[in-house]
Amino acid sequence: MMANPLQEALKNTDALEFVKAASERFLARSIAGPIVDSIKEERPERLVRLGYVYEYQGVRAYSEWLHSGGIRFRVNNGPCYTENIAPVFERAFFCWRTLLNLDGNLFEANSKAFKLIDEELKSEKIPPTHLLAFHLSVSGILASRTSEVRLELKNWNFTEKNDEDWHQVVITSIIEAFVLLTRKENGWNDIDEALRIIARLRHLQEAAEEDYIKGKNGEQEQTETAIGLIGLYHLAQMVNLAAEYLQTGQPSISTLNVRLDRHHERAGESFRASGDNYVFHIADLLWIGCREMVHNSIWTHASNLPPSVRDFMRLLAKRGRPTPIIELWPAQQEALACNLLTTYHSAVLVEMPTSAGKTLLAKFAMVQTKALNRDGVIAYIVPTRALVNQVTFDLRSDFKELDPPLSVEMTVPAYELDPTEDLLLQTPPDILVTTPEKLDLLIRSDHPAVKNLSMIIADEAHNIGEEVRGPRLELLLGTLKRDRPEARFLLLSPFLPNNEEILTWLGEGKSLPAISIDWKPANRIVGAIDLCGRTPNRHLVFETLPAVDNSDIKSALTFTICSENLESTRKTYRELTPKAVKCLLNRGSILVLCRGRGTATARARHIAEEMELLDETPELQAVCAYLEAEAGIDTPLVYCLKRGVAYHHAGISHEARWLLEILIKKRIVKVVCGTTTLAQGVNFPISTVVVETLKKGNKELEYDDFWNIAGRAGRVLMDTAGLVGFPIRNKKDRREVEDFLKNEAEYIASQLAQLIDHADQISKTFNVHTVLEYPQLSTLLQFLAHAMKVAGRPDIADEVEDIMRSSLVYHQVRAKDVVAAEKLLSLCRSYLKQLSGRQNIMGLLAQADNTGFSTPSILTIYSDLRNVDYEVLKDVSFWRPGEIFEYGSDNLTRQIEVVSRIPEIRLGHRDKPSFDPNRIANILKEWVNGVPLNTMAERYGIGDEDDKQKQLTEFSDYLFGLLGVASWGIGALEGICLAQATEDEWQEVGYIPAMVFYGVRHKEAVWLRMVGVPRVLADGLAKIWREKNAFLPTSYDGIRVWVDKLSDSEWLEAVPENVRLTPEQCRILWESFRG
Repeated sequence: MMANPLQEALKNTDALEFVKAASERFLARSIAGPIVDSIKEERPERLVRLGYVYEYQGVRAYSEWLHSGGIRFRVNNGPCYTENIAPVFERAFFCWRTLLNLDGNLFEANSKAFKLIDEELKSEKIPPTHLLAFHLSVSGILASRTSEVRLELKNWNFTEKNDEDWHQVVITSIIEAFVLLTRKENGWNDIDEALRIIARLRHLQEAAEEDYIKGKNGEQEQTETAIGLIGLYHLAQMVNLAAEYLQTGQPSISTLNVRLDRHHERAGESFRASGDNYVFHIADLLWIGCREMVHNSIWTHASNLPPSVRDFMRLLAKRGRPTPIIELWPAQQEALACNLLTTYHSAVLVEMPTSAGKTLLAKFAMVQTKALNRDGVIAYIVPTRALVNQVTFDLRSDFKELDPPLSVEMTVPAYELDPTEDLLLQTPPDILVTTPEKLDLLIRSDHPAVKNLSMIIADEAHNIGEEVRGPRLELLLGTLKRDRPEARFLLLSPFLPNNEEILTWLGEGKSLPAISIDWKPANRIVGAIDLCGRTPNRHLVFETLPAVDNSDIKSALTFTICSENLESTRKTYRELTPKAVKCLLNRGSILVLCRGRGTATARARHIAEEMELLDETPELQAVCAYLEAEAGIDTPLVYCLKRGVAYHHAGISHEARWLLEILIKKRIVKVVCGTTTLAQGVNFPISTVVVETLKKGNKELEYDDFWNIAGRAGRVLMDTAGLVGFPIRNKKDRREVEDFLKNEAEYIASQLAQLIDHADQISKTFNVHTVLEYPQLSTLLQFLAHAMKVAGRPDIADEVEDIMRSSLVYHQVRAKDVVAAEKLLSLCRSYLKQLSGRQNIMGLLAQADNTGFSTPSILTIYSDLRNVDYEVLKDVSFWRPGEIFEYGSDNLTRQIEVVSRIPEIRLGHRDKPSFDPNRIANILKEWVNGVPLNTMAERYGIGDEDDKQKQLTEFSDYLFGLLGVASWGIGALEGICLAQATEDEWQEVGYIPAMVFYGVRHKEAVWLRMVGVPRVLADGLAKIWREKNAFLPTSYDGIRVWVDKLSDSEWLEAVPENVRLTPEQCRILWESFRG
């Protein structure tokens, strides 16, 4: 758009800089304790004038934009909404929003703001409360700040109106109705109330209008008054049309816009004839506000989508849902406009910040894919077991009401398949939520559950570059690309810098350009938390720091967050963090990131000591009772939970972590202290993140891990700004934090590229020692072995380039270094040639696929089994649960001895002082036999024997890490040893790995654990199952329904002695775990 006098005037008066500074001070005041000079508002009267001017400028730009075709996103040189309209109204929004908090009272516009509006806009003859709410609403919608404006209006209350002045009753009612339509609070309540307000106007119109007009002097004034009212009625009709559309999606959006335009034109004609010039601007704003409000509606974006997606959207908006989805966020609208739901492209990436709405977009894609391919299975890949649960329960909740409903199941987190999981997955679900490792196993074994994959969704797709698990995800996607060429890929990530390269690799010329949208639903402020001032006037301050993701506020803005006398407080995390938590807790829930498990536990205890006891809810009582039953003793976690505080780390069971997250989501727990390993599993609402460490284990914390957590600061529709604060002890801390915040998301590089530097050494001999030294090698060898198996012949070494073409590592290396690419191919070719000379090659390849081990590891197991000490492992009777888990038996010890030599398992690598297979076997036996954690920790304790709680934490961390690899190794060994077992024999012994993983001794207990029954209750309920049923389960739902119907007496019967759980608490726990 060409410059005009208004733009020049704004530029010459530094209006833009003034507005930006005002917005920054507003955000600071939303966090600050006492308002200090640095964040006091300068010349607040200018905010009203500039807000009005920017609106005027925006209305003109909007009209020009409509006449130019109304293009939303940049496609040519003409005006587009995101560049020409939204930025102008954003400035207006900042002006009006700043007036909400001139003295630190957020959500409560004070009398000073109303007085300013009254003085500056007195000619508008509308109460300042209504004017501020209206201008805030329109500018927020037009600025694409819908989530923020809805939040700011949340606690809005209108002052009493003058019911004697019909003109004012009409215009204030119109404004109130529009503000309610903008706010959309409490489901459909606000929209229903807006329609009632307009209906009430109609009801009062006949009597009130006549009296009001008759009260005017002379025929001309009465005529002008009547014409002016007609103009207002046109405005009321605009609001009514918008409200009805939000409710029903009718009429079509094009028809609706024509009607809105017509009412706007007629209202303008009326106001010109009546001389009500002050209403012109209100009318213009109401017009474009209604137009954009209905554009944001879920119905507008449903209209051009497939019928299946439209039906799903209707369910999401349905009355009765706790939080119906009535509108789409701007980022979601743009993603749909960018052809997210294309059926031509084979690879699609959605790159959007945390909480911007990626998951809902993925749901749209799933519904559409199932409609197009009813028999196809969608695999939803997430990086951790915790996210498997969260995603599964979320999808079930949304998809259960579809007609027909979509079945959503999750794979059991144990790596191997037990007979029942194998049986239940023979009937594939519509959507299978899984980790990369489990899906890899299912694909390699060609399991029926994944034979007909129609779509693969990779959540947190940036994990391709992760050091340990990245190679598995990369080569899994490469295998799927080659083995399931008809399947489409949808990648989700908050940051994937080289997104086009990843898409080109997966899409092979049929990828959609990356949908990369930087829209955040809430503001975020990053800074240092420090002690300032001299004794006795020390206080806690927050100083904003420069950060790549800190664009909402300038650096070096300092303000007090706690004026409490902190004379005795020292600059240590032990004292700084609890003080910061206490000062910031009124903002909402807080996550404290700590260096390690011990620190997280201690910090939670320190914080809890300053908190009051909560009124205990049934949920809290049930969780505390469960934690005591699981541990066998009263733990610090129970003490903390009763005060609204928790700690969350690898020393806590997955079940306990899940229960904690439920308490956090229900806002029973408001502070959680965790380690940086939380990055892949955190999915609960937080307002503030306090960061004590930039380490992950013994390594530096990486950008994606940090922002995966910090990016969640700021709850949508709940927080004006999310806060990320670093307690600062000294100058060294500050330098480290400032240097870290300068980082940006790194190029996602294949971790397999590291093998190229050692290719000459590796290719000399492919054995377990090489695999142990280079962990990434195992995944590459499995990838190549699987390709040979699929080919059905060993002579594929000369085809290695075609095979590697489906891998990211070759795609990246070939583009940069031809010599290195040839070196990689030479390494792969060498392995395939060596492998092709093996006897019974196809059997070896099948074992590698079924176990998830490389061929050198399989050959090592073969070698061990020829040893006279281990030949007995081939006997089925050796594997019977009664034999293996008896304390006097050494069967399990012998299995552990063989498994310990498998490099992929790395069993015992953490054991101190040395690896002892008998000790590991005894730990697993006690776990399976139901021994409480504290008893096991005392017998096999790790660390300080005098500190029982620390000992319990360290042992629990060791145990939960052991269970996954031990069950995987034992399951693989069992599959190799008993390859010739009959189906009946397998039914007897096939559950051994799952028993180890779940800590139960009966197969019925395994079934119950698979659907969420906790370990402490599983064996007791298994006994009841055996007494009542003599059949195998045929579906997961069948098991869930059986548990749902248990009586109080049956729950009581299942509770072990010395465990204090009531039937009601058992049900609460079951409801939490079943999803």
